[in-house]
Amino acid sequence: RDKTVRYWLAQINPVDGFSVVDSPDGGHRLEFTNLGVEAGLASECRYGYAWHTFGNETGIYQAIGTPGLSPRPSLQIPDTSAEFFMVKMSSSCPDQPKWVSEVDVYLRNGPAPEVVGIERFDPQN
Repeated sequence: RDKTVRYWLAQINPVDGFSVVDSPDGGHRLEFTNLGVEAGLASECRYGYAWHTFGNETGIYQAIGTPGLSPRPSLQIPDTSAEFFMVKMSSSCPDQPKWVSEVDVYLRNGPAPEVVGIERFDPQN
């Protein structure tokens, strides 16, 4: 069982468990778990991210701010008036080259933003 888990977690970016939490500064943070780190496949990871507004009806993306790199599985959610927004993210972990594959997390805005979708991309493409 453990070999199967280690094999499959190494095949795609294993970030999961996305949730929005209150930030001490009054804003919100997107927190998540790296299942591969929890399984012992890596110990040090950084998370690249780029926030965008998302037109749910038009499918048009527009960048918010500048891309960044976080040393923890937690990202500050930008202040935006857009109804929907998303973050394109990847993981940078030694010895796990497939974890750089993109994961897009979609959020609905409001007093308490909420995760409404996750899209994973195949590292082979």
